[in-house]
Amino acid sequence: MGWGLYFRGDNSYPEILQCDVQIIAPNDHCSRLYGYNFPDTKLCITGFNEEYSGVCI
Repeated sequence: MGWGLYFRGDNSYPEILQCDVQIIAPNDHCSRLYGYNFPDTKLCITGFNEEYSGVCI
């Protein structure tokens, strides 16, 4: 568990939330699965009944 900066499809502003489940994947994999394309994104995050893209710290 940790804290992360997340971007949701329905909200262009980032949110700081506690990490739930981390799926480590290349950014292009995140983009294909979740529709996000952030150059520095190294993790896809799923949780909170929604899908997130961000980095867990």
